[in-house]
Amino acid sequence: MRQWLVLAAIATVVSVGCSHNPAKEETKAPEPAKVAPTPTKAVPNKKPQPANAESQKSLTCTHKSDTRTLEVRTKDKGCEFAYTKGGKESIVATGQNGGAYCMKAQEKLEEKLKTAGYECK
Repeated sequence: MRQWLVLAAIATVVSVGCSHNPAKEETKAPEPAKVAPTPTKAVPNKKPQPANAESQKSLTCTHKSDTRTLEVRTKDKGCEFAYTKGGKESIVATGQNGGAYCMKAQEKLEEKLKTAGYECK
């Protein structure tokens, strides 16, 4: 009786494991196709903006007495995104070619802060 229970448990684990893997592969295949065209379209839209706007975009977000600063800077041929919270600055993103990557990171963080009740200028 114990042998049948052990065999049934093993068969269940194997069948669940095997049936679960193809679903992950199918889910992953469409995502790169959707993601790949979007950055290609987004990058040209950001490049027409003046390079100085990308390299010097700075925002100050406040909520009650809490102030946070989000700043994209040029660094060599790329960029860095600095986030100041509680008076302490951290570099949270860097890019090697242009400022598009850092601008995206800044926009994401700005949206999160706005959702949390911050006003950004």
